[in-house]
Amino acid sequence: MQLHAFPTAATDIDVQHYITNNAENINRHLSEAANEHTTVKWYATIDVRFTRTTPDGQQSQHQETSARFRTTAQIFSHVDALYIDNTVSEFSSCIDNFNKLGSNWIVHSIQHFSLTFAPYRPTQGSNFIPTPPEIRRKKQ
Repeated sequence: MQLHAFPTAATDIDVQHYITNNAENINRHLSEAANEHTTVKWYATIDVRFTRTTPDGQQSQHQETSARFRTTAQIFSHVDALYIDNTVSEFSSCIDNFNKLGSNWIVHSIQHFSLTFAPYRPTQGSNFIPTPPEIRRKKQ
């Protein structure tokens, strides 16, 4: 399994903009992994820092929290099969769900973004299933 972290800056506050700006590097890392392993299973992780004003509405007092979101694992074998918009949509949906109940959290900054990928070989055996007792007895 490999992990590749992408640099972030204090000015990175929009998830769509950040991922779109890094799309070329994301594609490059996944393409290199696919060239090396033929097919890879991968997912992206993003850590986001949120702020909001206090419930009494005082602008001078802010609350902060952070959250980590992860995309669904996907299988990748060729750069044409990668749709950055899907990654953006999945993270946007996660952030919307985070704010679902009207918590009014606002993205303050992107703290960390990474790709995790590993070779994917579905035809390679990974489990042993014992012969059922009924069949095993007949062989003896």
